[in-house]
Amino acid sequence: MYFFLGFVIMTQVGGRILDRRGARPAVIGGSALAAVGFFLLAGKLTDLSLGSQSLYVILAGGGLGLMLGVASTDAVNRAPKTSYSEVTGITQTARNFGASIGLAVLGTVLISRNDTTVTHTLTKSGVPGRWRTGSPRRSRPRRRAPSHEAGSRTSSCTMSRWRSRDPPRPSSTSWPP
Repeated sequence: MYFFLGFVIMTQVGGRILDRRGARPAVIGGSALAAVGFFLLAGKLTDLSLGSQSLYVILAGGGLGLMLGVASTDAVNRAPKTSYSEVTGITQTARNFGASIGLAVLGTVLISRNDTTVTHTLTKSGVPGRWRTGSPRRSRPRRRAPSHEAGSRTSSCTMSRWRSRDPPRPSSTSWPP
């Protein structure tokens, strides 16, 4: 909620800056404001208190509001009037693609850092090495189900047990509805 409060307010401010001075000051200012807001928010994430984080969330949302609305409007305004729909589609696609790639990269970094940090913390606490990875190493190889036919991977016994766990199928009179 606080994020969008800052977003809505600064989107209006960004529109006024765009009309008076162009897109560059609003985009640069919004980027800087969002970076500062997210940086300060990262320092307060361990508090788990909305009261201590709300100002930083508002700053981050305000920075993105100042930047995103202005960038989209400027992109559409630079296009010829006959191709507004194409430009709008392209800008939305680029924004969604960038958000997806950014989320994937940040998720990968987060998981990597989390794994490294957890492993280091567990090692420092004296946890044995085989338990740090999340699953103990097996002392013997896994057994496979016996095969009754040459070259088959599963036995008929295994398949019949698998089929017996399937939910009952509807009768032909009631399906399709």
